[in-house]
Amino acid sequence: MTAPSRKVPVSVLIPAKNEEQNLPACLESLQRADEIFVVDSQSSDRSIEIAERYGAKVEQFHFNGTWPKKKKLEPRKPALPQSLGVDCRL
Repeated sequence: MTAPSRKVPVSVLIPAKNEEQNLPACLESLQRADEIFVVDSQSSDRSIEIAERYGAKVEQFHFNGTWPKKKKLEPRKPALPQSLGVDCRL
């Protein structure tokens, strides 16, 4: 039996830095989410390329050493009322 392909009305926020090894599996598992943001901290690997290939919106985060921490950041107001923070490692 094939799972339904409908999108789930949720925005997913993924903080990441140099996560090219973990992002593909993470993003693959989230393909039913209606909106995916990868909040990147200037990755030097292929994280951004991978995120964009999966259709995620990439936001750059520049940590200033104090506030806000990346996990508290909400890039642009998500279009959907439900949001979920996800770690790249499953």
